[in-house]
Amino acid sequence: MADHPTRSIPSQDQPSGSPPDLNGATIGLPGGGSDSLPPTDPFGYELLEEIGSGGMGVVYRATDIAFGREVAVKVLHERYAPGSGAATRFLEEARITGQLQHPAIPPAHHVGTLPDGRPFLAMKLIKGHTLEDLLKARPDASADRGRFVAIFEHLCQAIAYAHDHKVIHRDLKPANVMVGDYGEVQVMDWGLAKVLTAGTAELSLTATADQTLGTEIHSLRESADASFTQAGSVLGTPAFMPPEQAAGELGKIDERADVFGLGAVLSVILTGQPPYAGRDSESVRVMAIRGNLADGLARLDECGAEPGLVDLCRLCLSFAPAERPKGAGEVAKAVAGLRAAAEERARRAELDRVRAEGERASAEARISEQHKRRRTQAALGLTFTALVILAGAFAWWQDHQAAVRRTEIAQEEVERESRRSRTTASVSTSLEDARLRIEEAWKLSDEPDKMRTATDLALAGVRRAEGFANAGDATSELLAELAAVRLAADKLDRYTRLFVAADLALQGHDLGADGYPDGKKTTSRLAEAFLGFGWDPVNTPTADIVDEIVASPARNKVLGFLCDWEFQSGRDWLVQMKIREVIRLSRQNSGGLLAKWQAAKDGKDRSELIAFAGDPDVVTLGPELLCALGRDLKTAGRRDALLSLLRRAADRYPSHVWINFDLVNAYGTATPPRPAEALRYAAVAAAARPGSALLQQTLASALMDLGAYDAAAIVYRKALAIAPRSAGAQAGLILALEKAGDREGLTAAYQERIRLAREAAQRDPNNAKLHSNLGYLLQKSGAAGAALAAYRDAARLDPRNPIWSEWIAFLLMETGDPRGAAIAARESIRLDSRNPRSYYHLGRGLQATGDLDGAIAAFEESLGLNPTQAGVQNALNSARLRKLVRDEKEGRIAPPPREVKRP
Repeated sequence: MADHPTRSIPSQDQPSGSPPDLNGATIGLPGGGSDSLPPTDPFGYELLEEIGSGGMGVVYRATDIAFGREVAVKVLHERYAPGSGAATRFLEEARITGQLQHPAIPPAHHVGTLPDGRPFLAMKLIKGHTLEDLLKARPDASADRGRFVAIFEHLCQAIAYAHDHKVIHRDLKPANVMVGDYGEVQVMDWGLAKVLTAGTAELSLTATADQTLGTEIHSLRESADASFTQAGSVLGTPAFMPPEQAAGELGKIDERADVFGLGAVLSVILTGQPPYAGRDSESVRVMAIRGNLADGLARLDECGAEPGLVDLCRLCLSFAPAERPKGAGEVAKAVAGLRAAAEERARRAELDRVRAEGERASAEARISEQHKRRRTQAALGLTFTALVILAGAFAWWQDHQAAVRRTEIAQEEVERESRRSRTTASVSTSLEDARLRIEEAWKLSDEPDKMRTATDLALAGVRRAEGFANAGDATSELLAELAAVRLAADKLDRYTRLFVAADLALQGHDLGADGYPDGKKTTSRLAEAFLGFGWDPVNTPTADIVDEIVASPARNKVLGFLCDWEFQSGRDWLVQMKIREVIRLSRQNSGGLLAKWQAAKDGKDRSELIAFAGDPDVVTLGPELLCALGRDLKTAGRRDALLSLLRRAADRYPSHVWINFDLVNAYGTATPPRPAEALRYAAVAAAARPGSALLQQTLASALMDLGAYDAAAIVYRKALAIAPRSAGAQAGLILALEKAGDREGLTAAYQERIRLAREAAQRDPNNAKLHSNLGYLLQKSGAAGAALAAYRDAARLDPRNPIWSEWIAFLLMETGDPRGAAIAARESIRLDSRNPRSYYHLGRGLQATGDLDGAIAAFEESLGLNPTQAGVQNALNSARLRKLVRDEKEGRIAPPPREVKRP
């Protein structure tokens, strides 16, 4: 498990310590393009001003000349050719929109082509504002919520209509919903819409002419254009995208992907933000791939909206598609039900108010009548009689007041008991849900992202229970139960944060300036994970840490992550020693298998460790510790025992990411290598964590080992979609394209690699290595002049490194400057007199300038340092022959060849 942040994936970058090689193919770099021009008016329409644009088309306000009406005309971007895949997608949008006949879907009037062959679509012009603009104009997220929920219901009904016709939108967001000036709702931009075949999430790629409109929608997209829907393609808006769409898993995308989009739109209505809100587009995309909804769900819990709406939004945003409503129709029914329930509550509240006012008026009338009778009796009666009556009235009043008070006390007790009963029921229900979520979260500890979601739901249940308890009369027993569940949830949250942070640190996503995984960043992030957990191995007493580990409900997993940290922290000896001591004492104090492992590890006889690894019960240690035990076996040099252990671990934990990953390494480095087995386990690891660029690279590398270069290129591209700056994936893609003979793709890959290398050098202009990387890539692409400038920048920044001068000498020879090459080679020799390649470059430069004696001496020095260089021997023989011819021609006697000293 600890090998994965720094796994050695075959690199196609420059070899360390060796000169660049110009014997490969030269890749041309095309120049830049020009700005787009306004299109010519399509036949029958007069284009006015531009009113919008997107990734595929530009929308103009236009006049329909035949009818004299205003319409919207969408035109394919000029950068796309008429026969391109983008044009096919554009026509797909037109065809699907034209067949979806619903009041909330803008009708298409006409589809045609411009004089240059690009398609255009004329459709209804919607005058109004996007839902996004309306939501942003609110003073706060709670303002006018009822109106926006009504708009959302119209949106759900329109998407439900599309789902009934087997069409999914795939890009639902507030910016794609228009609200007209008269309240009409229109769902826009069906450019990513897809037609589903019956009973499956696979996409229809064929068109049928004899269709029945309103029953089944058909697609224009042919199988030849399948590149638009190949596995790994990611289309849509990450902030509103379900995990399966963000990961490019097209086979899993169906109506439930739109249901997630509806939940994302509802999230903006309720909280003001989409479910994924990161610091930049890259972080949002990663959150979408991982389905990391922790922050979004927390915002929902705190938004103060009706609980039914919050629960519906949570359900739509479920990570697993199977847990979401089956289609937009179910969401529309749920919203309608919530609206009807709200209206019924409002109606009942009004009736209760009217009834209460009527009862109060009747009581006041009775009291007024009684007062009148008493005044009349007092005026007509004798004083004594009046006094008697008054005395009786006072006694009656006292009795009446006592009766009223008794009634009020009884009513208060009834209301208190009712409130207590409701509170108990609400708190108990929320606590039961929280308990179930806590149990579920602990079972998901091998899948930290899912564990995080389950933990968030458990914490939300506890918060709801606390809210109910604070609002009502909760018994002391109920409060004690609530405190216990809160304690369990907080403990779970603490461990979840550790597991998520440690797992993320070990995935190799932290790239250095050169685009390769940075081990220092990995170590730092592991340290942050444990510091966040409350442990500082250097300053926290070791005994305290050991005691908590031994008593921990996730002891083996915590120990596994500690083993990873100990392995990674080799650069910090003090930290490594402290962690190692914590691990040793924790194993010893835990007893059982852990204590046996530590005893075998402490023993001098490695056979004890081999015997321990062969114990059938060892697989119960858990996947993290099995990976750590595998490292111990690898260190002991017992690869046979390592393979045996990992195979048994895979049988026990067949889908665990890092066990399969370690098996890829084990089979890839076996003697002889076994690439077919390595590929099988690489595929399992990549499928278990499709959002990991490292695992996609591992799968691609395994495909390369088997010669499946086209497939490897596809997977490398998927890795780059996840981590665009990954130098390993970029280099792998270039090699795969070279092997596959894809010249066009190779050119594009080099362009992108050079762009990223140039950006890296600009971000860190004082980093000599980044300038040399850029030089190497420019050299490989045929841009020798730019490469030479980059190498000279590296030499200026790191003047004591002889390798830069050596490479400068090589390039100067290749570009026809032998005198400059000789000067650069002498500088390299001055810095390192033991480098045979520098003498070789010096000899080539001197020979080309006519100094045959100097060239022969330089070649002889090179061979003296490394006699096995056949190329240098050939160059020496050639120089001697030329000198012999020259001397004979000039009448000189050639001296005998100097004996080459062997080291």
